[in-house]
Amino acid sequence: MFDTYISGLLGFPGIILATIGAFYVFAGLVLARQMLIDRMLSRAIEMISLEKQSRVETLQRVWMTVSAILIFAAGATLFCLSRLAVWLFVAALLQQVLYLTWVAPRYFDAENEPDHAGRRQSTNATILFGAMTLAVVAAATNGNLLPLSGAGLPPLFLSVALTLAFAVWMLLRLRMPNRPGVHGLPDIDDADEEPVDLAKVDALRLCAEWYELPVMAFFADGEPGFLTHRQIGLSDALGRELDAWQSAYDAICEHNEFEMAPVWTEEQKAAHFEQAAALAGRIRGEMREAGQDRITISWQAADGTVVLTE
Repeated sequence: MFDTYISGLLGFPGIILATIGAFYVFAGLVLARQMLIDRMLSRAIEMISLEKQSRVETLQRVWMTVSAILIFAAGATLFCLSRLAVWLFVAALLQQVLYLTWVAPRYFDAENEPDHAGRRQSTNATILFGAMTLAVVAAATNGNLLPLSGAGLPPLFLSVALTLAFAVWMLLRLRMPNRPGVHGLPDIDDADEEPVDLAKVDALRLCAEWYELPVMAFFADGEPGFLTHRQIGLSDALGRELDAWQSAYDAICEHNEFEMAPVWTEEQKAAHFEQAAALAGRIRGEMREAGQDRITISWQAADGTVVLTE
């Protein structure tokens, strides 16, 4: 069933075309991952500021979602040596050019100044993508891609299945349900959330640790432990914001040589700790309302310094 495809893949220029396709499959995955990180950070900011994402930001997210799917689809069809890759590469290229020359300057950059270094990288990536598009068109013209019928159908169906799976996965992840036990937080059973005796708690610290609850309690007996918001009497609204903040941190953690650690831009890092300070202040406020002024509230800065909240 895949004999013609395998024969083309093992020949020249089939192996080169498939390599280019695999590269753009990977590029689509990278773009999707960055969008998921940005979405989680945006959700955390929304919950802290109590302001919904603007219409422009929503449209930009939709635009980038389509871009990621188009790039992935173009790569998948080229990897499968399908002639459909020509149309998908052209469509993806047109979308990128339209974004750089009209959509971004006219709409998306109206609210926020663009990152010039990032925009330059996008321009270079579009130029490279344009060159690859010309190569794909040339390959189709020379008969190096499989037709959309006959022997070309099995690889075509495979590329469509891969693209659909990617699109469904991406759209489901972008919905980002906002409850404990998903996207990074450990599952907590209601039975495990019995309130602790706050008289035995000396301090609470907000500190993100990978796949942990965001609030650490320090007890009078010297034993620290991570607790849910309900265990220390915080409101569900604040608990949801703490969960979103922790989930955003989990999303940018990657495994290095020794442990899971955040891999973030300076903007993401600044946003994370700005939110930490605000959330710690909210915890302080709710503790005061509960008559627990004696409990010290703090948060952990980027360099590990513990910052007390007044």
